[in-house]
Parts: sequence; structure tokens; C-alpha cells
Amino acid sequence: MMAKTPLWKVVAQLLLAPLLAAGAVGVHWWLNVPDKILESSRDQGAKKKKKKNTRGKRGKRGKRDKSAQQDRSPQALEAERDRYASVPFDQEPVRAAWARRHQAIINRAVVLARRDAFEGAPEQPRVVLSDTKCHTVRCRFTLRSKYPHALEAVGDALARLESSEQDVWHSYERTVAAPPEGKPKPEPEHYVQVTVSFRTDATDSRSMSIRPLPVVETGERAEAEQASADERSGA
Repeated sequence: MMAKTPLWKVVAQLLLAPLLAAGAVGVHWWLNVPDKILESSRDQGAKKKKKKNTRGKRGKRGKRDKSAQQDRSPQALEAERDRYASVPFDQEPVRAAWARRHQAIINRAVVLARRDAFEGAPEQPRVVLSDTKCHTVRCRFTLRSKYPHALEAVGDALARLESSEQDVWHSYERTVAAPPEGKPKPEPEHYVQVTVSFRTDATDSRSMSIRPLPVVETGERAEAEQASADERSGA
């Protein structure tokens, strides 16, 4: 007759298998599962990360830049001309967006003036643009050349600059300037300083041209010369 198995041994045998399985799961979890599970945006059901809204900031910044470049009305421009009329050019504040745009207009204007002044000439004298500065309503630049007549021709052409058949300049002043201090050049050069203000902020540089000189008829020229001679003789 077989001996009866004790109750505790029967219970231990029944619990052994679940305990071993739970221990195996615990060891696997401890070894293979990280403390923090990283979620991929490609996982099904994963929450999508919200993108930072940078458009609003860029939009505000762009709006500020755009407002800084807005063309002034004729009344606003005239008011600023009056405001800085008695202020030396070097003390006039700089309106950065306006200054950059109008420096480019000055560059193109000088190119057009050179082309007009020496059109048809076998050789064009060298006239150099330098020291271009634009502030709020005025620009100032220097022209230099070895030939005084070349500076005069380019300066005269610049004075006739127009855009869309209207004068570009509100004011145009040209004065002879002294050579800059420093090492003298092998060949002496002549300098002219030009200070201008613009009729409008909306100058279309693509339509700029040099207005042709008025054609004087032979009869009109003779009459003018005769009148001048009579005036001199009467004096």
C-alpha cells in the first residue's frame, strides 16, 4: 500500500510552474525592456507631435520689414525734406531700407549718364563713382576723373535724369571737391561731389533715362546771339 503524499508537497508542486514562469518574465523585463519607451511617429496610434508655430513670428517680422520699406506719400516726403533742410547731410539719420534701394538707383543713374555723355565717342573717358551714401531724403556721392570735361559732361547728363517722363530729382547740387588726403596719385584726378534728393520714393529704375538736350534751331540761335550782342553794345 503506497504512502499518501503530504498536502504541502502537492501545493508546492502545483505552484512551482507558475512561479518559474513569473520569474522568467521578470528576468526578461529587467534585461531587455528599457526604463523609457521611445514612441515613433510611424507607430500606429502614436500621438503626433505639435509643430512649433514659427510662421506668426516670421509674419510679424516680415510685416515690420515691409512697413520699413513702404513708400512715403508726397506729403510725408515733403515734410521730411523740410525737417532736414537745415540739417547737415552727415547728421541726417539713415533710413536703412530706403538707403539701400536708392544707392542702387544712384549706381544705375551714373551708368546711364556716362553712356549718354560719351555716346558716339571713339573712347570714353574714365569717370568713377565712389563714396555713395544715402540717408533719409538725400544721397551724396563723388565722381572722379582725370578729365574735368568728362566730369562736367556726366554731371550735366545726370541733371537730366528722368523716370516715366518725370524728373527723378527734387534737388540736384554739384560742387567741385578737393582730392582726399593721402598718398598722391601718379596722375592728378579731379573730383565732383553731388548731393541729390528724390522727387518720390517710388522711382522706377527700369524706366530711367537721360532727357535729350533741347534742339535749338539755327534761326533761334542767331536771334539769341544778335540780341546778346545788341545788349553788350548798348551797355
